[in-house]
Amino acid sequence: ELNALLTRLNATVIKQINPPQIASIPADFPTFYLLQVNPATVAPTELAELIVGSGSKNDSDHRISSQRGLDVLTAIARENDAMGTQLGANFLMSYESDGSELSARMMMESPTGSGGEGYTQNAFQLPYMDRGSVQDIGAAEAMRLVHDADKIPGPGSKIGFMIIDAGFSSSADYPTPVLPPGSALDVPNPYRCSSDNECPWHGTSVASTALSIANNGVGVAGPASEVALPIFVQSPNPNFWDFIEYLFVTIPTAIGMLPDIINISSSVDIPAGACLTGACSALDAIGTSFRAAGILVFASAGNNGDLNIDDAGFFGSETGYIAPCEMPGVICVGGMKHASRERDASSSYGSQQGESEGSVDIYAPFSVWVHDNPGGGTSNAVMVHGTSYSSPFAASIAALIKAANPSLGPSGIWALMRDNAHTEGGIGVHRWVNAYGAVRAALGENAPPFVQITSPSEGAEYSWKAAYAPLFCAVEDDGEASELSFAWSSSLDGAIGGTSASSNTGPLSSLGVHEITCTVTDGPYTVSDTISINVVNDPPNITITFPPASAEFFTGQAIALTSTPTDINDNLASVTWEVRAASTTVWRGVGINTTIPAGTLLSMNYTLVATATDTEGESDMSVIELQINPDPVDIPPSITNLTISAIPADDPFDNPPASYYIDSCPVDVNGPMPGYGTCQRLVFSATVSDDNSLPGGENFPSTWKIYLSGTLIDTQTGFGSMHPFNFVDHGNYQVTLSVNDSGGNTTTVSWFFAIDGLM
Repeated sequence: ELNALLTRLNATVIKQINPPQIASIPADFPTFYLLQVNPATVAPTELAELIVGSGSKNDSDHRISSQRGLDVLTAIARENDAMGTQLGANFLMSYESDGSELSARMMMESPTGSGGEGYTQNAFQLPYMDRGSVQDIGAAEAMRLVHDADKIPGPGSKIGFMIIDAGFSSSADYPTPVLPPGSALDVPNPYRCSSDNECPWHGTSVASTALSIANNGVGVAGPASEVALPIFVQSPNPNFWDFIEYLFVTIPTAIGMLPDIINISSSVDIPAGACLTGACSALDAIGTSFRAAGILVFASAGNNGDLNIDDAGFFGSETGYIAPCEMPGVICVGGMKHASRERDASSSYGSQQGESEGSVDIYAPFSVWVHDNPGGGTSNAVMVHGTSYSSPFAASIAALIKAANPSLGPSGIWALMRDNAHTEGGIGVHRWVNAYGAVRAALGENAPPFVQITSPSEGAEYSWKAAYAPLFCAVEDDGEASELSFAWSSSLDGAIGGTSASSNTGPLSSLGVHEITCTVTDGPYTVSDTISINVVNDPPNITITFPPASAEFFTGQAIALTSTPTDINDNLASVTWEVRAASTTVWRGVGINTTIPAGTLLSMNYTLVATATDTEGESDMSVIELQINPDPVDIPPSITNLTISAIPADDPFDNPPASYYIDSCPVDVNGPMPGYGTCQRLVFSATVSDDNSLPGGENFPSTWKIYLSGTLIDTQTGFGSMHPFNFVDHGNYQVTLSVNDSGGNTTTVSWFFAIDGLM
């Protein structure tokens, strides 16, 4: 029995607990097994059906955080329902994501973000994280690539990510850091930042930019959060002597921990004269030693928009040395304006950028969202500004590149960042980070496909049961297209569409918001994209087709009422009628066609209202005015009970032969019209009554007229209320019947129908 269960669940036994060897334990005490399961992927509808089938009370909506969680719960429900197994989940008492949200492009962070435009809770859609936005950095997609390629380093092999700064909080949104000697948490930065502003938690915001834990509903998502081991180093007073001591003493001590990447979001402008003392050459030596030790260093260019770090003085040499930005082997990062390809006006720049290694090497976002309360208390995000955040953002992309290809050294990492960077920037930007391109290049042939639904568009609306949403899934892959397999699904309707990149939903049967998912399998990789569309119920439409507006009748006449209701969602529930005298309803009726009996209405003006209502309570009204007059000596005839029917093929009275006609017809003026197939022969009939019958019970003279799309196509005059007609064309038809009585009075009634559901 256990082996059969393991086979069904694709499971293995991790642990086993046998019954304790105690006398008080009953003989039938169960054995417990801890299983690791790998169930098949399922649709949400299966779990819902299993819950309902089990008899469990369920009158609420539920949400599960990941596909893997859905698969496991469905497997549990299936076993417990069909096999009578006592199977449960090994629930964890603390949050931990299995990473499937990354594959589904979901990183849900703080519900609210302030300080800038474009905030969204899903970090995949932030302006500087998105692929396809103005900056097109694709940091979130780069995170997904590393995850889907199974390149997230284990606990003992994370990318060493050192941040040299001050003001690190213990309650901020990042993993627990390593603290070298002399460094501590919860010690505010005692120094001021650019523009002489206080920044007590500067280090926290810098670390949050690169390392904020993804998909935890707090703060934001840092690109390196899943791949990096944070190492926080408390920086000293940034005066010239302390900075030199810092670089000569503190940094070498910290390097003993062998980080892969260092970020320094601070700088010192060393006068050119000081370089004559040898200080600058010493800095050059330290910068070179970092690269030789296998460490890639990133530094901020500074927040002086008027500062050209390559500015030449009177003798043609630079007027200063911006350290560590201009140190050899250090990647100097400038800042891009929010949601723009231009340099932010507050970012320092270099006139030799792109030409000299000592200039600004690359640009990254100047404005990012970070956890807004390093001291704890809220989960909100707030935008911060400065190259202090451009630098760690670029450094976090380097960490992703290193994770994608651990064999790369600092020069190889920088070469991929540089060679795959975007280069068609706006004013002041020669090169900016292309996270997706660089990480994909690092993975090489091991890169999972990039999948994006290009149709339908996010948030599009479609009519329930009527509209077919076009489906197209764009795939970027390094392999052959023939090796890809596709599957489409709806969160409400289950499997939809076909098994190719291009398809359509078919008529969607469930109202509400559908999460449409395209899942692509490429060898070992399964990647998906999801967008949301809204399937809506459209109100019906109704038109009173008889009587015409402002028609006049006599009190002794029966009044035929006909209407044409339509509902593109095919969920018409009822048609009701009211006759109103001022604000009082004096008569009610039901049906698409009905009759007001003779003698019902007194001589006066009335309002006639027809209302069509669908199953969702949406409705439409058609309103006309009627005039009822006193009866004359001779009342005109009344025409009621209008019907339409097909002549059966075996009707012995049908002539010409039955072979010309069909057995059934979908046309029905008394209900919805499915509209498939054409009736070749129809019969129209009505009940005619008059206050003066003709002698001998003869029928009244009558004229039938048939119109196709407003054009008269047939007229037949005779006696009687039945008229057979051959139909050969699809379209919208109007039938009128005019009846004359012995006193010369004429009554005409019209009704409408369609062949092949064109109405």
